[in-house]
Amino acid sequence: NGTVGVLRHFIKDLARLSYPLNRLLQKDRPFEFGNTERWAMQNIKEAVRKCGAIKPLNYHCGRTVIFAVDSSVMGYGAVLFQIGEDGERYPARFCSRTWTGAILNYSQANLELYGLFRALYDNRIFLVGLDKFMIEVDASYIKGMLNNPDLQPNATINRWIAAILLFPFELVHVPANRHTGPDGLSRRPVQPEDEPLKEDADELEDFID
Repeated sequence: NGTVGVLRHFIKDLARLSYPLNRLLQKDRPFEFGNTERWAMQNIKEAVRKCGAIKPLNYHCGRTVIFAVDSSVMGYGAVLFQIGEDGERYPARFCSRTWTGAILNYSQANLELYGLFRALYDNRIFLVGLDKFMIEVDASYIKGMLNNPDLQPNATINRWIAAILLFPFELVHVPANRHTGPDGLSRRPVQPEDEPLKEDADELEDFID
């Protein structure tokens, strides 16, 4: 519901549709995911598909583009928005990536920074045509890490920072309780239909260079 919540302004009766799922989180209630919950999940997916809120970016209108990114111990999640003529946020893309290998041993601060780097890299094809965009994160210390790259003792971290700073953005800190869309995606477990993820280290280095 956190990720779908970014569309709450566009989905009629979202609270009613999601009630069978939300009550699974009630205190002292057994977690039983049965037919009612499956129907609720399917109805929400259908409502998202039909709501008309997901739109491609318009690179010529001049309206603000927002890239909301969050990282967890599981992976990163990101939502790419553009402000519409009515002032609402319209999502253009939802994305996530699950951590593997040595990344799982990173500290939370390094995960947040690496997650931002990976999100920008993985979505660069959508961002390179923008003169400027906003990045929203809920980790306030990222700004300090980006503003003082020389203080980082790790050459790899400095490479991430150098790559991040290639993009023309304004960094904005938002409270965690308003950052539910990317947060939900960052905790998405690997699904059976997902393609295996490969760590393309050489390609990343070529991009940074």
